Parts: sequence; C-alpha cells; structure tokens
Amino acid sequence: MNARASDISLGAIVYNPADEDELNTIFEKAMNDEALSKDEEEKWQTEVFVELSRLYKENNLVTQVHFGALRNTNSSYFEKLGPDTGFDSTGDQVDLASNLNQLLDRLARDGKLPKMIWYNLNQSYNNVLVNTLANFQANEEDVHGKLQFGAGWWYNDTELGMIDQMNKYAEESILANFVGMLTDSRSFLSYQRHDYFRRILSSYIGKWVEDEKVPNSKELLDPIIEGICYQNAADFFN
Repeated sequence: MNARASDISLGAIVYNPADEDELNTIFEKAMNDEALSKDEEEKWQTEVFVELSRLYKENNLVTQVHFGALRNTNSSYFEKLGPDTGFDSTGDQVDLASNLNQLLDRLARDGKLPKMIWYNLNQSYNNVLVNTLANFQANEEDVHGKLQFGAGWWYNDTELGMIDQMNKYAEESILANFVGMLTDSRSFLSYQRHDYFRRILSSYIGKWVEDEKVPNSKELLDPIIEGICYQNAADFFN
C-alpha cells in the first residue's frame, strides 16, 4: 500500500531472548488462556520486536517506537468510559540502558536494524535514550541519523519539552540530522503542532546566534532549520 512507516507502542523496553521452542510453548499457553509469567511476556515481546524489525528493514519501512506510557490508571473511570479517556501516566523502568543497548546490538549484529525513530514519554530518560542511539548510528547505507531521537511526545509536546529534547539531541548527537515534529494524521487539529514546533525551533537557533554560539549566517543556518522542518523527513521517509 506504499506505506513509509510503522508504529509500535510499548510500556517498557525489555530484552529477554528466547529460542523457537520457548516461543511455541508461550504461544500455546496463551492460546489455552493460561497465565503467562513476566519472564514469558518479556521473551515474547523481545522476539516479536526483533522479527518485526527484520520485516521493516527488508521492506524499507521506518520503525517508529513509542514507549513509556502507563495506561488507564483510574480503574473506576476506565470501567465507566473505557480506554484513552485521560487517565494515563508517565511510566518508569530501572533497566532501560541495558535492555535498549542489548536490543539494538542484537538487531545490528544480525543485520536487522531498520531506520528508527524513538519517542520517549519519560523525559528523565532523554539522556539515556539519545546516547544509546548514538552507539548504533554507524551504517554502510549512507543514512544520516539512522536512529532518530524523536520529537517531544505527549506530555513532552510542550515548549519546555521540545527544548529539552533538542538540548539533548544537540549535546549527544547532531541536531542538523533531526527529522523534526511528528503529526497524528488522524486528527486535523494536530497539524498545528508543526507551526508551534517550527517557531520554537527558530527561536532556539536564534538564541544560539544571540549568545554567539554560532555565526549569524543565513547561509549556514537556513539549511539546518529547513532540514529539520521538512527536508530531513522527506529524505528519511523516501
């Protein structure tokens, strides 16, 4: 259908590898409505993620990963109103760096690492995420910023959230390679966030000029801003 991207939503990033026999056992238990242990759930999530990544790489699909949401926390209103009605929270985990490095290493080692954009809901993990992604940027496909630290998402889709995301991107990676803001294309009103983002980005770069961190040069800075606002995404998604 000429798609350009996939989207995976995970509560937490896990890495717990399993062989085919283990996966068959887990599948049979689930099909028989038997309870799965946390270990079994993590093994299933790990291997499904690895296999999906292989398929996305083979089909040249950008893999978008959103993680860190704790959903439907108010049980009484969940029963009254159903899911996604305003009772979700930012999640946390203690082993993100270890799990994410092992997961990406597995994909890179096995030749299954597609172009990816990672969106983190918990702002306290921004440093961990962006410097982990930097470990796996090297590629022979001439892709600049193959693993993207995605724009501020959900609770971070604010002025301060966007600035913090760009600060971390600029400190730990190359901001000029950033593919910029995302849109929930199912919602017409969500398109306004691109204008909001571009104003914040322009002010962000403008402050660098005012502070004499970069030259006051349109020739130098215009391509960076135009790239983040449009061209980088056009190239990244082909």
